[in-house]
Amino acid sequence: MGQLLLRNVDDSLIETLKRRASAAGTSMEAEARAAMARGAQLTSDEKLAMLRRLQAEFEAAKVPGVVQTPGWELIRDDRDSR
Repeated sequence: MGQLLLRNVDDSLIETLKRRASAAGTSMEAEARAAMARGAQLTSDEKLAMLRRLQAEFEAAKVPGVVQTPGWELIRDDRDSR
C-alpha cells in the first residue's frame, strides 16, 4: 500500500479526527483513512457518466449489420457443451 503525507491540515480538522477516533476506539490515522475512502467514492452522477461512456464504447465496437450475441449466452453455450 502507498503512503500519503498531508501538509497544512487545519488544526480543527485534526482535533475532529482525534475526537472521532477516541469515540470509536480507533486511531486518528484509521479515522483519516475512513474519511478519505468515503470521500473518494464515486457519486451517482460519476457512475452514470462512466456507464454512458462504456455503453458508447460498446456501441462503437459493434460491427454494423451483424447480430451481436450476448456474452452470457456464449458462456452458457460453452458450459453446456462440456
